[in-house]
Amino acid sequence: MSDELIAAGIATVDKLAAVADSERTYANSVLPIASFESDFSTFTSNISFYRYTSTDAKQREQSIALEAKFDEFSINLYMREDFYNAMVTYR
Repeated sequence: MSDELIAAGIATVDKLAAVADSERTYANSVLPIASFESDFSTFTSNISFYRYTSTDAKQREQSIALEAKFDEFSINLYMREDFYNAMVTYR
């Protein structure tokens, strides 16, 4: 599931960045990333929960590893210049 979520995030930003500046709207620029962020946040919050509450050390370790993976993904996604330019253009 985590790899699918990351792939969905990349695909969302790829599609958003591909929109021509003259055709950029709330529906094709802000809404897709907001929807992805909502799904991403829900999933990552559920994963993080186990880090703090599980009595199983292996489950806690897996949660920590996934959090690190998601943190790296988020940083790389939001540092994309094409994404930044798309949001600046919409604004």
